[in-house]
Amino acid sequence: MDRDDWHRKTLSKEMVDEIKESTKEKSQRLDFNNYDKDHATRWIGTACEVAFQSWLSEQDIVHDWQLNDGIDEWDFTVGKLRIDVKATSTNYEPKMDYGCDVVSRQWDKIKRTKHINSLVFCRFVLPTNTAIVMGWLPVDEFDSESVFQVAGTKLGVITITVDQYEVQVKDLRKLSEIRQFRYY
Repeated sequence: MDRDDWHRKTLSKEMVDEIKESTKEKSQRLDFNNYDKDHATRWIGTACEVAFQSWLSEQDIVHDWQLNDGIDEWDFTVGKLRIDVKATSTNYEPKMDYGCDVVSRQWDKIKRTKHINSLVFCRFVLPTNTAIVMGWLPVDEFDSESVFQVAGTKLGVITITVDQYEVQVKDLRKLSEIRQFRYY
């Protein structure tokens, strides 16, 4: 996997503002399954979903975007894949040794319910309003390859703020492989 496999989508300021407003409204009426109930940061996930949906459309991959009809289980269905988009904001272009994480509480629910079978990992670069869809992993691969990080752990200049499971960007599958796995 290398950066040429990534999908980048730069969003206009107007689009970001619209996403922020719609996410604020959804946050007030829906109970989201993740630990982040603050609409001030939840919009990052929606922006990354927009980017992933853009890639799926550009690739002519039939999909269904689950636009939260009151339940926040997974974000996209592609064939038999039930995909949850995992998003993180950053000020910098991601590097191959950066972490791709799932918060421990979310991971426990994913494993317990078995509703989600695939994870797509994205970064939203704040200074450029660019969502970068980096790659994906089936849940069973994430389970076997991820490392548990305890809150308070220092990784270089970053301090982990919540317990989480993590793989590195370089461990992700190429986006193009979704096409062959969709009936998995």
